[in-house]
Amino acid sequence: MKRPLGVIVVAILMFMGRGVLTVGSLMYFLLGAVAVTAGAEGPMSRLFSDVGTIGVAIFAILAAAYLILAISIFRLVYWARVAAIVSIGFGLLFAIIGILVSFPRPDRMVFGWQLFVIAADIWILAYLMRPHVREAFNVERVVAQT
Repeated sequence: MKRPLGVIVVAILMFMGRGVLTVGSLMYFLLGAVAVTAGAEGPMSRLFSDVGTIGVAIFAILAAAYLILAISIFRLVYWARVAAIVSIGFGLLFAIIGILVSFPRPDRMVFGWQLFVIAADIWILAYLMRPHVREAFNVERVVAQT
């Protein structure tokens, strides 16, 4: 079966998300280093250092997971569709929580971004649930088992 165009788009979006997470990891690393090397001693310097280290690890792990998931989605690996649905579902949940927490005075840029993320997540989830997309992933699974 031919690879659906939407699967290519989803893989590209996930690969771009990996890039954003990688930049986020680098930013946490750099901001943590700046906070520590600012010459200040005491608990706040240590706190910024710890947050930077934890942020680097979290973003780096997520970036690696997104890279593996993007490649696997592109290759139509069966588990990748399920993993993408689960991870995007969590992303959707956290975006909704982010909007709810920002009330009563949300930042307009953040609010707009969260609405964009929610719309994109809903589109991707709906697309991955379509029968022809599900079948494309199942075909590769059946072929691999024979």
